[in-house]
Amino acid sequence: KKVEYYLQDDIKKRNVSFASACYDSNSNRIITGTNNGIYLFDIKQHTSEFINQIHNSIIGFAENIKKINNNFIYSSDTAGHITVISGDFKSTYIVGSNNSSFETSISDPVCVDKRNRLWYCKSGFGLSILDFNQSAFSKESGYKEDPTYFSKRGTHSFAEYPNGDLLIKSGASLFSKNYITKEITQLKQYTWNISSTQLRNDYQRNGIWFFYNNKIILVDCKTNQIIYSVNCNENDYGIIQDIIVLPSGDVWIALTNGIYSIDFKKRKLEAVTNLQLPNAFKLNLINKNRVCISYLNGDMLLAQINSANNVSVVGKILPGTKCFYLQHDTIKNIFWTGADDGVYMLDKNFQVQRKFNASNGLSGSYVYGLLLDNNNNVWISHEKGLSCINSENFQVINYDEDDNIQDRDYNNRCFFKSKNGTLYFGGIKGFNWFKPPVSAASFYQSELYVDEIKVNNELVFADTNYNSVRHLNLSAQQNKISIHALIKDLDIVHSNEIIYRFKNLDSAWQYLPANSNIIFNNLAAGDYKLQLGYYNTKQQIHVVQKIITISIALPFYKTILFWMIVSACVTAIIAWWYNQTKIKNKTRRYQQQIALMKERNRITADLHDDVGSALSSLQIRSAIARQIMDDDATKAKEYLNKIIEQSNEISSNVSDIIWSMKPDKDRLTDIDGRIRNTVSNLLGATNIDYSMIIEKDLDAIVNNITARKNIVLIIKEATNNCAKYSQATKYNLLIEKEGDNLTIIIADNGKGIQEDKLKSGNGLQNMHKRAEELKGTMQIKTGNFEGTELKFNIPLTEIRG
Repeated sequence: KKVEYYLQDDIKKRNVSFASACYDSNSNRIITGTNNGIYLFDIKQHTSEFINQIHNSIIGFAENIKKINNNFIYSSDTAGHITVISGDFKSTYIVGSNNSSFETSISDPVCVDKRNRLWYCKSGFGLSILDFNQSAFSKESGYKEDPTYFSKRGTHSFAEYPNGDLLIKSGASLFSKNYITKEITQLKQYTWNISSTQLRNDYQRNGIWFFYNNKIILVDCKTNQIIYSVNCNENDYGIIQDIIVLPSGDVWIALTNGIYSIDFKKRKLEAVTNLQLPNAFKLNLINKNRVCISYLNGDMLLAQINSANNVSVVGKILPGTKCFYLQHDTIKNIFWTGADDGVYMLDKNFQVQRKFNASNGLSGSYVYGLLLDNNNNVWISHEKGLSCINSENFQVINYDEDDNIQDRDYNNRCFFKSKNGTLYFGGIKGFNWFKPPVSAASFYQSELYVDEIKVNNELVFADTNYNSVRHLNLSAQQNKISIHALIKDLDIVHSNEIIYRFKNLDSAWQYLPANSNIIFNNLAAGDYKLQLGYYNTKQQIHVVQKIITISIALPFYKTILFWMIVSACVTAIIAWWYNQTKIKNKTRRYQQQIALMKERNRITADLHDDVGSALSSLQIRSAIARQIMDDDATKAKEYLNKIIEQSNEISSNVSDIIWSMKPDKDRLTDIDGRIRNTVSNLLGATNIDYSMIIEKDLDAIVNNITARKNIVLIIKEATNNCAKYSQATKYNLLIEKEGDNLTIIIADNGKGIQEDKLKSGNGLQNMHKRAEELKGTMQIKTGNFEGTELKFNIPLTEIRG
């Protein structure tokens, strides 16, 4: 029953006036904002501290001060931004400035919700929400000196220091990411001499392995200095694909020539017995001293490790399926493997229990990376983004650019799990890092809301809340209905879609964006039960929230004459329709026969041109090889090797023709996947860094079988030439829609095409011929050791069925 005044003398001395205040329960202090700084008043001790500057940051006018988490925030109407002060009042940072989205003044009311989000009004611009929590996915695109470095060169591998810092490989350089400050710095002593190898932690030796300057080196985690190295000339051993450290401490290197172990005493590489198959792609270490080895052109092998240089091959995993990655769920004793056609769940005997791909939940099927989080949920990167499979109920959640992923296209083998459970996935425009679970608890219930109903383009129930309407009784003429609906949600509105269907007529749902008009034209007379709700695209669940009954009365017809006229008209229409149908059917069958004949002639010509001449060449070479077998075995062997190479090429070309002829539902991969598989198979075993940017929904754009075949064969021919003759180190493929054309650009930085080959080369002539067949053009830019660029412009009208 009394009033006490504090700080009166201090306030007069400083000439300040209070603008806002909040209570800090942790320290039992009142935090007040003034026109020239902040007062911290200790309630129990009756002491105060005035702060008007932190380091070089002037506090200034502090209104709307609030506590969020362990920090304090305040806005300034004069400065036009929001400032965050750490709980110890030792550091500040600005989350908005006059050059960003916070360009307008911030005014009352300001409040903090249950999820520690700041709600505030921006004068003249409505309501805004500022989320101070960590996003589900954090994204890195570069570092301080070059903020777009990763987005230009992509990321390729990760490793971890004992203190939690991250080592990142991007392009031909290494970078370190500080675990505390998140700052990224470049390790300049290892720049420009790093190959495409993977980084690999060696926890026993407290170091990290990678390839550098024709050597396999071990870098000390504390000093970043080389503590061990062994020569590994790529001309002798092939290109490095992967490195693993076995439980025994032995180190295996997967190279294109086979798998080798490091002899630490002799400082050299020794071939591992029974594992000298070419093109080993990924070494997946699992329990019981076993390793699963994936190959670019073969089945995944399961091997038992007996010693560093001796293993026994137990068998194959999913024979006939190109598997890349394998993770072991030790709790349930099951295995998850990523392949080029989806994700497989295997039992302890490696038998298939489930399969996930684009046909049953995953947004993509070509797996680039696979990890299990601490709850053994499965995280997959692929050509369409990032997905998660719940290991308990097998629910699939897909993530895209709206969730802050770096890009839809990730990189092969670029994934890593740190000791604290943080997951890293790298791609062509940077990398994501997050620690599952990524979804924050929601405090808000999504609701489908109806705010307008029109019948025959006129509003009905003008004095009624449309959201409460449950019945519509209409006449026979009132058969055009428009319902405007939206989804109210403060958390995941962008992840919701409107769903609707007639319960008594439809089994499938119809989908619309979260703010749309549902339109029905010319509804027949009868009773309809319209179900309304929303679909959560992330969790893939349907929620029905409303049912509106629509009754349209039957028309009233009085005279028998009307029905006689109707009957006569109907009979005449049926007769006319029957005759027209017969004519149309005959015409259609004739046109189909002509189209089939043309397509057969085209396929016959393709087989004659692509296969016939090659078979003739095989016959000639076979005859020559047989004749000189006894006299010149070496020369005969060369002919036989050429026969094998040419046979493989014929088989591949026939496979491409057959693939292009299959209907959409019978093809295992679309044209996007076919092109990626072709380029990966041709360049995967080379030292050429390659990148692909392919138009989204290319499969829907190119649906003519002749166009499919010619486009795949053009890219295959150009890529094969690059791999064999160009001596290039970089390869780029761009497929995009420009106006009325589909543009294909294939470029490398190789030695170029000699002038005499520009007109006489069979490959160039074949590509030119295929482009002409699609009424397109082919342009060549080349120069001596200046690289080669092939550009094709194909009319969209020629590639659509």
